[in-house]
Amino acid sequence: MAHTVVYRSESGVVFDDRLSILQFVEPEKVLWVDIIHPDEGDRSLLTSYCGAVFQPQSQTEEIESSSRFVDMEEQVIMNSHFLYQSDEEYHAFGVNFIIRNNILITTRFTELRSFSEVQHRIRLNPRPYHTGFHIAVALFELRVDFDADLLESIVKRTSKAARTITADRNLQDESLLNIVRLQEMTMRITESVIDKERVVLSMLRSEWFPPDCNARLQILLKDIESLRQHAEFNFNRLEYLQDSLLGLINLDQNRIIKIFSVLAIIFMPPTLIASAYGMNFRFMPELEWIFGYPFALFLMIGSSVLTYLVFRLRRWL
Repeated sequence: MAHTVVYRSESGVVFDDRLSILQFVEPEKVLWVDIIHPDEGDRSLLTSYCGAVFQPQSQTEEIESSSRFVDMEEQVIMNSHFLYQSDEEYHAFGVNFIIRNNILITTRFTELRSFSEVQHRIRLNPRPYHTGFHIAVALFELRVDFDADLLESIVKRTSKAARTITADRNLQDESLLNIVRLQEMTMRITESVIDKERVVLSMLRSEWFPPDCNARLQILLKDIESLRQHAEFNFNRLEYLQDSLLGLINLDQNRIIKIFSVLAIIFMPPTLIASAYGMNFRFMPELEWIFGYPFALFLMIGSSVLTYLVFRLRRWL
């Protein structure tokens, strides 16, 4: 378990990694309590300290709007998914936000860069973060910025994939798999952005958030809408690249099938001639002819050459 308690003191803003420090700090001075891998003991301590009410874990993971943002009589509950990049994959981890008595309580189950970055910014300049509401807005702002960085990286990889599309069959398979991976990443970004949009809209409608947060939330909504449009454009571009690549693969396959079809037709007349002279009838004049065998070979070769020339004249080859 990892904890971070942020509170005000006479010397400034203090960061402490002990949850037990709360028994020595008045609730009015606490700004933020961040808990990784919370247990029942942590929840009970915070409930007794400031009256925070926690949702069951199953409810925090639901996608309904009613579960994403809950306006209660004395607190606000928000649930959102934050992306975490691992190698070539993006994973979404649920984060629970509770704001009660101006104290922000966040619970999560993995390290997230946006949280450590906001903590770093508070250390540098604590003035803009004088309530838990302002810290929550900052977390969403930074998360959207990071999502934009992830999308920009995907867009660059998409442009690179467009330049590497080739008629080489081996590279075609690799390019197709790469496009599928990029599509999955883009969908992850889109899901994350839509999730943030729903929560931010609820934050704007809520009476709990201070009026000075509204301007920042409106700008954040515009950023989210712009990011979503960019993600949709990149997904459409990937679909276009996928269709183009599949078209190249079909052309390559059609060329191969065409070669086999032409070869089959070219050897069809010789096969017919050989079949005719291979019949076991008693009276076949060419069987007693001294030039019968060369004549049959000439007919087979000549019919093949004639068929080939017809294909060339028709420009089928």
